[in-house]
Amino acid sequence: MSPLAKLLVIMTASSGLAVSEDCPSLNNANSPLRSSKFIDRAWGAYSALRDHDRSCQTALITALREAIPLRNSAIDSEAYAYVQSLFDALIQLGGPVPSDVLLPFRYQSRAEVLLILARSPGNERDLLAMMDEDINTAEWLAICNLLFQKRSREFFQKTLSEVAITHTFEIKDFDGFAGRCGGAIGSASAPRHFPNGFPPIALYQLDFPQMSGRGPDDEVLAFPGPRDIYYRRTVIATGTEETWTHLNFFHYLDVYRSEYLAAGLTGMSSQDLNKVLFPLSSIRWQNAERFNQQAAEQLDRQADQIRELLMEMREHGLDVQALSLHIAPIIYDYRNDKDEPLPSLTPKGISLR
Repeated sequence: MSPLAKLLVIMTASSGLAVSEDCPSLNNANSPLRSSKFIDRAWGAYSALRDHDRSCQTALITALREAIPLRNSAIDSEAYAYVQSLFDALIQLGGPVPSDVLLPFRYQSRAEVLLILARSPGNERDLLAMMDEDINTAEWLAICNLLFQKRSREFFQKTLSEVAITHTFEIKDFDGFAGRCGGAIGSASAPRHFPNGFPPIALYQLDFPQMSGRGPDDEVLAFPGPRDIYYRRTVIATGTEETWTHLNFFHYLDVYRSEYLAAGLTGMSSQDLNKVLFPLSSIRWQNAERFNQQAAEQLDRQADQIRELLMEMREHGLDVQALSLHIAPIIYDYRNDKDEPLPSLTPKGISLR
């Protein structure tokens, strides 16, 4: 050993430092992640998770990047199980993952992708684009919560431009209540199991407990916001089978848009803002002329209230002049006597005077 080398060894020992290789189990020539078999690679990812070895993050990210061609693998196949093992390790170990590695997987593993994207500060554009994709309500709310936390001006601009402003008119010729209902949750269940010999594989799902009926006790809050979104981690061991429920929420998204606008741009409660954006008026039927008069008065009053809101939102940097908003009348005819037809109501444009 040269004198210089000896000096370096002495300095290292005296300083208390140790020379070590990051993630030695995965960063060597015999790394299971370099195996030609998916089962070996899955066990490699599982070992990093089991040992909670955060030094393996770089190796796991590299493996996920190399696995992009596997993103459309058949559900519960060996390739799918391997990719899922990478996601599970990266989620549980923590830390960011480059968006160019994550986004190719968002159609099959959206919950996993969103859970990791939540750690990255510079993904506003990616999140805005994902809002327009075919996603369920829990996923949509998770994205909205992330953008809301960032106080994204583009998010608020998009939200305001997409809200469908309505005015619902209930027409009755009697005293009493006329009831309506709406909104639903749909679900489909399927058995899930993975190939023999694989390590335990975890599946992730975003949930909206207020709609699914599940309690948050066995779920983790991941996306706090006006509507908190949780995630559920279900581990499936080799040789076992789990019934997996796909949650599909059917909602009036405009109500949620209103909540984000209220919390971020106004001093109003979401309930009060809903009364401005989606009011309900009950009109006692007399004749068509009287109906037109009353409806016009209600629409004018609502338009004035919305103009005031827009002026308030402009102070937060929104380009309200670029918006093209209108009020869409919705009519529910509950009359017992419908011999005289109801006149139609046309949408009312909202001009900024």
